[in-house]
Amino acid sequence: MSTDARGDGPIIVFDGVCVLCNGWVRFLLRHDRDARYRFAAMQAPAGRALLVAHGLDPDDPSSFL
Repeated sequence: MSTDARGDGPIIVFDGVCVLCNGWVRFLLRHDRDARYRFAAMQAPAGRALLVAHGLDPDDPSSFL
C-alpha cells in the first residue's frame, strides 16, 4: 500500500485482470465502511506509476503494493 501526494489514504494496487483479485477488491469495498482505501489496477496508468515508483515491475502480477 502507498499513500499518494494528496494524503487521501492508502492506495491498493491490484491485478485488474485477475478474477480473484477483483473479488478481493469487491470484498474490501463492501467492508470498508469508512472508505479508507482506494484502488488502482496495475494495468492502469496510476497503478503502473505506483509500482514503478516503488521499484516493482508493473508487468509482473505476482507483486502487490
